[in-house]
Amino acid sequence: MIQVVSITSKIKTAGARLAWARTQAGIHTVSGGAEALKVPPGTYAGHESGNRAFDYEVARLYAAGYGVRWEWLLSGEGDPIGGGRVVPLSAIDQLHQVRDELRTIWLALGNTSDLDDDGTLTPIREALNGSTNRLEDACQSMERAG
Repeated sequence: MIQVVSITSKIKTAGARLAWARTQAGIHTVSGGAEALKVPPGTYAGHESGNRAFDYEVARLYAAGYGVRWEWLLSGEGDPIGGGRVVPLSAIDQLHQVRDELRTIWLALGNTSDLDDDGTLTPIREALNGSTNRLEDACQSMERAG
């Protein structure tokens, strides 16, 4: 279990927050963090040292692996754990895969009128957003029960 201490509010950089999350997860070396998260060692080391910035997608990967909020990793705002819902990356990946499959079927049927500018189907996107929220709620309930 990760222990949250008030020191987290004083960690100023995303790389330092990533290092803190890694050590709180019981992984004591940078190479161990890279190996645990299946990230190239040089990339991971650059992220922790601050020599390479990381984006939202990478922050979500790190957060899921270490049990912290991706928002906290990027911004340092709020509590690293509390108030956030951790949704497994595998579940998000499955939702994206379903979305893509539904889009392919929709287009194969000759439908294009419900496509947004970004090529996303409005009804499907709305349904997936609802499913994601329900999944997050279910994960939060399981965490409270656990």
